[in-house]
Amino acid sequence: MRRPGKLSALKVARLTKPGLYADGNGLYLQVGARSARSWILRYMIGGRARYMGLGPCSVIGLAEARERATHARLLIYSDSDPIEVRRESRMIAKAEKAKQITFEYAAGRYIESHRAGWKNPKHAAQWQSTLSRYAFPIIGDLCVSAVDLGHVMKILEPIWTTKTETASRVRGRIEKVLGWATTRHYRTGDNPARWNGHLENLLARKEKVSKTKHHEALPYTDIPDFMAELRRLDGLPQADDDRGQDGGNREPGLLDFIPGAPELGGALFVRRRALLELLHFALEFLDPFNTALRVSRYLEI
Repeated sequence: MRRPGKLSALKVARLTKPGLYADGNGLYLQVGARSARSWILRYMIGGRARYMGLGPCSVIGLAEARERATHARLLIYSDSDPIEVRRESRMIAKAEKAKQITFEYAAGRYIESHRAGWKNPKHAAQWQSTLSRYAFPIIGDLCVSAVDLGHVMKILEPIWTTKTETASRVRGRIEKVLGWATTRHYRTGDNPARWNGHLENLLARKEKVSKTKHHEALPYTDIPDFMAELRRLDGLPQADDDRGQDGGNREPGLLDFIPGAPELGGALFVRRRALLELLHFALEFLDPFNTALRVSRYLEI
């Protein structure tokens, strides 16, 4: 038996006159101008009346309105104000949304934060180029927190066997961007692009797929001519002759003999200065601020 004043779905549909129509337990149907209708819950908390909107009738039916009213009353019984609870929930959701950034945006932030630490200015351009070509078309517009293993595999699998070295670099860069995002609390959980204990179970090692091809070594007999050409192109100082500063012949040192060289009267004498300059140039190219300085002092170039 229906309680007095309780609404029905048919009655709700027929009510058009502006006013409040009670359903019971504080739930009301509010009919406004031009037949605009919505649900309202009236309740008392802290000695004062409050009115909480539960949604429009065009979206929220009578049954759902009753469920929402029941949920709100349970909060009231636990000494919580349902309006304040809803406001806090919306604020939390808004804060979470503010933390959502795309993978492309996260990659840009990572590149900018590490640009100063990269010695080669081209490094940042290479990062941007590889990610733009292979990663951004698939995950660039995706929220960085949503990137998962399926996305990473979709990027890597088509190029892992055909462009192995490039694919390996792309994987490493995706891993670092996601790691940055995790540290900045833009995402949580495991890194789907990590290799150890993860992608190594799904992809062949790059050394097995594509073997590294090294450049052919320069014949040791061509070193003096190479250094002469290098000085001419790069403006390196001209080498002194192979004699000591006193003009006399010096005793040959360890670098004056090349192991395995054809013997010409006991050993092949090679220009010591040219070898030292080549070693210094190579080390300076690899580490201009540290290793080259120590080696140059040791060798007294």
